Amino acid sequence: MQVSKDQIPVSDRLDDVVKRKLEILTREQKMRRLRRATIGMGAAAACFMGVLAVGVANPAWASQLPIIGHIFEQMGENLNYPGDYGQKGSPLGATGSGEMDTEAETTAYTKTVDGMTVTLSEVYSNGQALNIALVLQSQEPFPDTKMGQDGKPLIRCLTNETYSFNSETQTDYVTLDGEFTDEYTFAGVMRFDLNTKVAENTALAEGQESADTLGEEETDGAQIPENFTMTLNIDQIIGSLANPEVRDMGVTQEELEAMSDEEWRRYRAKLDEEDPSWNQFPNVHEYYWFDGPWEFELEVPQNTEDCVTVEVGTNEEGIGFEKIVKTPYEITMYPVDPRSQEEIAEDNSYYYLPVMLDADGMLMDSGGGGFMNTVAVGGHDVSQVEVYLFEDA
Repeated sequence: MQVSKDQIPVSDRLDDVVKRKLEILTREQKMRRLRRATIGMGAAAACFMGVLAVGVANPAWASQLPIIGHIFEQMGENLNYPGDYGQKGSPLGATGSGEMDTEAETTAYTKTVDGMTVTLSEVYSNGQALNIALVLQSQEPFPDTKMGQDGKPLIRCLTNETYSFNSETQTDYVTLDGEFTDEYTFAGVMRFDLNTKVAENTALAEGQESADTLGEEETDGAQIPENFTMTLNIDQIIGSLANPEVRDMGVTQEELEAMSDEEWRRYRAKLDEEDPSWNQFPNVHEYYWFDGPWEFELEVPQNTEDCVTVEVGTNEEGIGFEKIVKTPYEITMYPVDPRSQEEIAEDNSYYYLPVMLDADGMLMDSGGGGFMNTVAVGGHDVSQVEVYLFEDA
């Protein structure tokens, strides 16, 4: 593996790439638009010896394999972070037949609440992301579900998690990456970004001035151990309706567009006061949902044998990348922000936008709106990548 820190000029073509990335972030993550894209730093090129081999996607559920224990094998190439997960995931207490039944017995990895059975099938963790394959089976047919831009059903789970390396309870809305196998059954994968789960990062996210404010025991938890345990509570399963109700705003589109921001806020507050049911998540107008909780305890083995870390560095202004970590399915960039935690807390609107190009100069995107510093490897030549930081101020 080689690392180069040559200065690479920022071209008009790269500006176009950055604009495209921002459009993706705005659509998928509701990020702010780029107001300025200038920085005095060139690119650091991280070379990974060997080109990722990307297989042809398998037709979904085309084989005679059972669902339970084979979700990674069946769906791997169609996931938002695609690849061959079949040989890397660990099954979670699957039965020999793999068949599910509406009267499914409650086990360590199968829980039934009010007619909805959740079965955890497999787990795969590589130090960057934790992937849990699961099957949802309802006693009644699922309502017609809206499809996302990737053509997959829009279903998410409200979760509460604790980890052996961070006992602080964390709440997430996790979008499931999967598909319906029939009108009663959904199979997919929930993905957790482990970088947001360590004690150091969660404390900072909650407004801690510095990781130094953490106790020594908590700071040590910033490293993901080789194996860890996880308590996973799924409190709700929420689907977007394919044919949601359309709210009557009481005015025309032209009148809405003519309102100032302040006028719109006052008008929206008036509408919500008259009918607060629209100002809830989930609400009956746009969603269907199942209430839990479905509670699980997992032993998670780490598989980092195919992971590569490249130390990069910074420019004379202290701006750059601490490191870049490549797994078989994603590459995560770790930008260095030279500001102090006090400066970040004072002006949180100022940040650095990371951009990665593959060996062919193609933009690499986050998988399905994931963590913006993480891009999907599938479909790209990553024998060499170029990384850029753009200042947004």
